Amino acid sequence: MSTQRMAVLCFSLILSPLFFGIPSLADADDPTVLGRWPDGRCQTATAWGDLLLVGRGGWVQVHDITAAHTPILLGQATVPGTIHDIAVQGDCAYVADCTDGLFTIGFGDPNAPVVLGNYDTPHNAGDVAITGALALVADHVAGLRIIDVSDPAAPDEIGNYNTPGSALGVVTDGVHAFVADYSAGLCIVDITDPTAPVEVGSLGMPSRVYDVAVARMLVYVADYQYGLRVVDVTDPTAPIEIGSFDTEGLNYGIAYHAPYAYLAAGNAGLRILDVRNPQQPVEIGAAETPGWTYGVAVRQDRAFVADGEGGLRVFDVSDPAAPVELGAHATGSLATGVAVTAEHILVAAENVGLWIFANDYVSAAEDRAPQLADAGRLDCYPNPAAGPCRLRFRLGVPGRVRINIFNPSGQCMRTLAREVGAAGWHEMLWDRRDGTGRQVASGLYYAHLMADGRERTTRLLLIE
Repeated sequence: MSTQRMAVLCFSLILSPLFFGIPSLADADDPTVLGRWPDGRCQTATAWGDLLLVGRGGWVQVHDITAAHTPILLGQATVPGTIHDIAVQGDCAYVADCTDGLFTIGFGDPNAPVVLGNYDTPHNAGDVAITGALALVADHVAGLRIIDVSDPAAPDEIGNYNTPGSALGVVTDGVHAFVADYSAGLCIVDITDPTAPVEVGSLGMPSRVYDVAVARMLVYVADYQYGLRVVDVTDPTAPIEIGSFDTEGLNYGIAYHAPYAYLAAGNAGLRILDVRNPQQPVEIGAAETPGWTYGVAVRQDRAFVADGEGGLRVFDVSDPAAPVELGAHATGSLATGVAVTAEHILVAAENVGLWIFANDYVSAAEDRAPQLADAGRLDCYPNPAAGPCRLRFRLGVPGRVRINIFNPSGQCMRTLAREVGAAGWHEMLWDRRDGTGRQVASGLYYAHLMADGRERTTRLLLIE
């Protein structure tokens, strides 16, 4: 999970008492520590512009990381339990507290963040995703909990679905929640009526699911014992495994960076698979590491690996068939998670802390440009829509934009096109009519954006 203030990086890290530190990668072959904040537990962190929100035991702290050498504590808010995840929308942080459920914390004034409200979920809140006025909480054996946060001071559960396994993670496209359900595999829940969520599809995996990555209508699954599984979710009611590749090792994490899938394969290091033909993924490269690979993130042509006792390892994957290690840094304990922004590499080290490295491995000019590749997904709102809907997208360069609206059968119902004269965010309005001017029926549709030599697809539900 950018230098843009509203570009949010969220990830969940479950750690023992620890510190966070800020090493420099100015010398890429020998990164050095710039600074650290030695102040207790840190279960999770979210980068938000030049602020870092840190879940420290039962506290949420707001740090100014503008000057990496001297992290400055701006403020903190206390919650009763242990924070496992933080999601951000606007100036509100949504905190998954392991023992006390969901907390909403306002940090419009980062010097004085304040707890606004709380909803205590039945079990252990481990992950949270936000869509509109809803917070979706993965609550382990209590499944998926749907909480109305339209009033952050009074969050309230309005629906739930008890998944068959243990809900460890959740992501959403606004229409469906995709739940990482451990031994039960992938669980797909329709949330169009959040008061009555219903499972519409599921797919078991050969062993256990630790992580997933999503691109367009495909889900890439890291199966613990059996490598990469590729699932077509074009019809969410009938997800189909269309391809697989049994890699070496035990798979804990996965990242997708077109056209490759990168697997964190435990004792087998980093495995790189070509998925241009998703029916026949092929392993084309690998990098042995000294530790046990738990996590991987990819940005531009660099792979960043959390390598257990091997610390942080950084690889040049411009030739994925022959990855080359560029640098490494010991993290003092098991490196278990990694996330990357344009300026920082964030590594979680068990019993030691959250390390923040300067990211000198990627091209700042290329990475900071508002390209479609890191502009986030194509957004449709409202979604579901009872009338016209707005299609919001972001361009890296001016040019011709085309959005096609497809029905589930693949028929193009409407094409919206125009010349856009500036980079940045733009909108098009779809009046819910097809190319002949007739109003289309309620149901599921797909908006497909083509611009800047790239493509994006998202689901859109029309209701009466």
